Amino acid sequence: MTHRLRSERNEAAWQRLLVILNQLHQSSVFLREAVLLDRSAAVVTIREALERLRSVTTVEQLAQRLPGEIGRLGFRRSLVSRVTDGVWVARYAFVDRDDELAELLVQAGSEEPSRLTTQLLETELVRRRRPMIVRDPQKNPRMHQKLKVATNTRCYVAAPVISGDHVIGFLHADEYLGGSAMDEFSRDLLGMFAEGVGHAIERTAFYERLQAIRGQLHDYSRGVNDLIDEFVSANVELHSTASEGAEPVSPRPARVLDPGFSAAPAASPLTRRELEILRHMASGATNAQIANRLVLSEGTVKSHVKHILRKLGAANRAQAVAHYHVLVQQGR
Repeated sequence: MTHRLRSERNEAAWQRLLVILNQLHQSSVFLREAVLLDRSAAVVTIREALERLRSVTTVEQLAQRLPGEIGRLGFRRSLVSRVTDGVWVARYAFVDRDDELAELLVQAGSEEPSRLTTQLLETELVRRRRPMIVRDPQKNPRMHQKLKVATNTRCYVAAPVISGDHVIGFLHADEYLGGSAMDEFSRDLLGMFAEGVGHAIERTAFYERLQAIRGQLHDYSRGVNDLIDEFVSANVELHSTASEGAEPVSPRPARVLDPGFSAAPAASPLTRRELEILRHMASGATNAQIANRLVLSEGTVKSHVKHILRKLGAANRAQAVAHYHVLVQQGR
């Protein structure tokens, strides 16, 4: 009887143990699934952040937006730094609901730019070109001293921003997901984002260069058009003069720029064409109206107006018109 009771108790205990083990297994499965879901969501968040950065047209604007985007990844605090010729300078920061601390972080990391030597932990970011996690930085003598005091961080992650073959900046972050400890996943998360940022910077810098080239080509094209317009205008006047000498025609009155002002005063720095355009400016005509009257392109008129202002030392059209009236008095 005693043996049977003992056997039944053992069997009941085993059954309870099996139930507990099954519950633990299910909990482990649920936990792994939750972690996978969190990590999948984090990857999606990175993709969305990089997609938002595609609308930025300058590298400076992109750098300004990086701290906020790191915050959207789940980090409460972040710091974006630039690396130039081996010197590390903090540029922008984000601290959730604490703009003053963000400014303090930038100040601490930029007042005295730090040269990347073996005395600094961040030298490893340049050497290894991989993200890292720094545990217990307050006891680490290689941590940036001013940032150590300003952040009072207990653990942080950092990643290099690479463009081409060079490390051009750093991303730092801590206090992931409302204060949870930094781990390998948060390190890798920031590293993936930093890699995408490097590509975004390359694309944006290329776009800026294309825009600059486009502007230069536009200015060159406009200059060529102005030169052609000037040549055509001068050629028309030359042919008109030649025609008058070759075939008798009725005398034509001389064209005057203003009553009593039939030629440019000797002291005037302006050409006849510029004086003619200045006369129309004095009458209140717009560039488009002047172009229509003189059969020129509006771009040519704008170029002439620019030359007129420069030659007369005028800051605007009103001052140029005032100079014109002085020239009229001189020509009377």
